[in-house]
Amino acid sequence: LIDSQLHRLQQQEPHAFALFCRLGCYRYQDIPAVPLAGVLALLWDIPEPQRRSALVALQNRSLIESHKGAYSLHPALREAAIATHQESARLHPSPDWITAHTQAANFWRDQAISIQTTQDALGALEAYYHYLAIQDHGKAGRVILKSRLNQWNQHLPLGSTLYRMGLLQPLLSAIPAVLQPLHHDYTLSELHNILGDVYWITGQVQDAIISQETAIQLSAQALTQYAENPEHAKARYYYTMLGIDSRLSIGLYCLDLWELERAATCFEAVIVQVHGTEYARWAEKASVCLALAQSCLGQTKAAHQKADAIYHTLFFERPLENRGSAAYFIQLLGQAYVNLGLFEIAQTLFEKALSFSESSHYTQVQGKTLTGLAIMQRQQGEYATAIATHHQAIQLLESLGAKCDQAEAYYQLGITYQAAANPESVGVLKQAIALFESISAPRQIEKVMATLQP
Repeated sequence: LIDSQLHRLQQQEPHAFALFCRLGCYRYQDIPAVPLAGVLALLWDIPEPQRRSALVALQNRSLIESHKGAYSLHPALREAAIATHQESARLHPSPDWITAHTQAANFWRDQAISIQTTQDALGALEAYYHYLAIQDHGKAGRVILKSRLNQWNQHLPLGSTLYRMGLLQPLLSAIPAVLQPLHHDYTLSELHNILGDVYWITGQVQDAIISQETAIQLSAQALTQYAENPEHAKARYYYTMLGIDSRLSIGLYCLDLWELERAATCFEAVIVQVHGTEYARWAEKASVCLALAQSCLGQTKAAHQKADAIYHTLFFERPLENRGSAAYFIQLLGQAYVNLGLFEIAQTLFEKALSFSESSHYTQVQGKTLTGLAIMQRQQGEYATAIATHHQAIQLLESLGAKCDQAEAYYQLGITYQAAANPESVGVLKQAIALFESISAPRQIEKVMATLQP
């Protein structure tokens, strides 16, 4: 029946037939229907007055579905559309198929002006799949790296915004698919940086460290290609920043592995590297992280001095206002103050971090902040409140698949149960051990095991 319809369409409405075949390039998966502009973008070689009539011809024959101004192909019809190009595309994509995917990619790229919602993010990522289909790995990678304003009022690469939104699985498959073909291309080193954070959140911490080390290596290679002159200032800033950010990230990963000395060394190196340069904001981030590492190491005086200095900078010298971009480091600073026993400041920090993360749906920050808040509640003897807060954190982190943070949340819940003389503590701590085993964190396992000793 489909073949018969298409045969008549090809004879009677060649423009509509061309449109139908090209519509097979869209996936209709994460974005199940394509806006009208996306359909018309595939009629690049047809005079504009005739484009609507081609679409109407498909609608009259029920070869395209429409709903609220968006269009899609039934899976069987999409297979028929793809079959037109399939044989030639298997070995060498046809020019028309390449152009169709390129036009579709351009449509998705241009319609995503900013990333405010999940649908915005997934729509922007659709361009990646079109470039991948025609084996243009360079452009596919650059889709993930294209910066736009996001809901946290940051200009970030699409990949960074995706994982902050909790869209981890698309990146876990998308980035590795282009890294191998581009492994000699240092201009895409930021893909390793983004992939490192995705690996980290999902508990693949050793792979995360390798990714960041690769990013550092590639960014250093890139810097050798650009002389220190005004013409290359932007490129040099970019690759220098990338190396700094990757070193900071490795320190954060080491914190989650409970390799505290190594983490502190990473943070100190970042502070020294950026001192007196235009990269001062990384010194602020590293100072927050160093204060937390020192508080965990029992270096109370140093941690207190570092925490107070950065707290004064962030909240008095340069007020944060409503900068959700700083929420992650605000809650880290709150954790440091909890370790120091300064609950009033910690409470203020956690409230601000929660406000930012809830309003912008930054799930990881929200979960981590709730864990910090529960620890503080436990230390104040508010066991019932702390347990409820722990469970809220765990629910959020499990929905995200954030294994490192989830393992820590279970560990802290187990400690709270212990403090409340609740027999469930043993089972919960064993859950924490299982999670730490899955992320290969032997020092964390030792820490948890110590709490199980009689």
